[in-house]
Amino acid sequence: MAVIVSAEHSPENPPNNHSKPSSLSKLVKKLRHLRRSTSKKQNSDTSRQISYYDPRPPLIPTSLPLVLPEHKHTLANLGWTTLTFPSPSTPTSTSQDSSPPPSSPHPLETATFALYTAAQQFFNQPLSAKQVWKHDLGTEEGWSIVEGEKEFITLRTLSGTPEILRDAAERYWSVVLGGREGVLRGVLRGVEGSLGLGREETGNSSPTAEKSPLLNFLPPTPSMPRTEDEKTASMIRIFRYTLSSPSPITASSLPSEHIPSPPSDEQEDGIKVISEPHSDLGLLSLVTGDVPGLEVYNGERFLDIERFYAHSSPPPPSSSSIQRMGSGKATVLIGRHLSLLTNGRYPPGGHRVVSYHDSPLLPTPAQPSTEAESKDGGQGTEYRHSIIFVLRAHSPVPVISRELESDRTGKWETPVEEKDGVTAGDVYENIRKGCWNVNLGKTEREKQRRDLEEEKVGGKEGEGGLGGKLG
Repeated sequence: MAVIVSAEHSPENPPNNHSKPSSLSKLVKKLRHLRRSTSKKQNSDTSRQISYYDPRPPLIPTSLPLVLPEHKHTLANLGWTTLTFPSPSTPTSTSQDSSPPPSSPHPLETATFALYTAAQQFFNQPLSAKQVWKHDLGTEEGWSIVEGEKEFITLRTLSGTPEILRDAAERYWSVVLGGREGVLRGVLRGVEGSLGLGREETGNSSPTAEKSPLLNFLPPTPSMPRTEDEKTASMIRIFRYTLSSPSPITASSLPSEHIPSPPSDEQEDGIKVISEPHSDLGLLSLVTGDVPGLEVYNGERFLDIERFYAHSSPPPPSSSSIQRMGSGKATVLIGRHLSLLTNGRYPPGGHRVVSYHDSPLLPTPAQPSTEAESKDGGQGTEYRHSIIFVLRAHSPVPVISRELESDRTGKWETPVEEKDGVTAGDVYENIRKGCWNVNLGKTEREKQRRDLEEEKVGGKEGEGGLGGKLG
């Protein structure tokens, strides 16, 4: 899920979320009002730099799993950062005892590789085989296709996962979220620690079970839910984008107040936008792709971060026993929900997906065969495959402002107390209501966008108060 990204988040212009209205809908509307005001003020005079004073103390340095020291600052400043997998080593030719033993790829890298392999096998099936898993109206789970743009499958339970994907999806879920070593669990723990939350009074930097206000929003079990009854809000979403579509998706139809102007050379360079600018609605998203295409927003423009990954990473070892996933890197994005829970100290990470005319495939599982492609009539078509783990707050968990406050976050102006009965699910729904779904067909999503624009013009703005889109 995602909302449209606006141009308000830059290191010089952090989000200003100090004022919290008395009701949940007003809280989110207030956030939108503050961002619009900031954006207009910034755009009114681009020739001078405006600095904004934040009286809150700086964040506490904490560790983030797989994040290099030079990459940590972007998560708090821009809402995204890079995960770098350790480079596996190959056995040396010497037999000296002092030689270090060969190392294997990181578990997340191998789990991602395995899921890519399974995903390509799934997408290469005839349409009739994939339509068995077609999603039901009113749900997010299942397989969907938007002709000429993309097809994707959303997985939330093992029972709702095709057999060809089941083992790989379960393994991937466990590495991302399972136990104390789960990667996104570790990122959320680092965010919590940087805010001075979840610490014992003795000063111990390790969050305790009783005092982990952000970790409390995690799903109750770290493994992938088995049945519909165990299902939570988190999910795996696997995309196959069509890069050679004759009808490129552009941002030209989007409200200009919501997106930054793209660089003037985008069209000249042959860049085609295949997923419009947005930021996700949940807590955290973990993104990998087999073709460079993800671009992240730095407050002024979109950065081709995956092309940077491809160009800056050393080639994988030549040993056939070691398989590397893509460039050896992944991207983590802050969602709107986590931004609200941190009182704006962590902004949502703006991003989009594009197609470059000169993008080679990154090292991934073998490409689809011509025979497999011909079953769907897609022979000769080029694709980008992307895996996204969407971590969302567990819906029943209550939101209590005092548990989320520290000197680093600042006080919520109007407290949300236990007696108010506000849950994480309530907050999420209030954000979602002001959004249109980028993964619908073009006609449907354009209708949703027009309806939201008409509501705003007529003064009937949705409770979410965040005009945008779901991704």
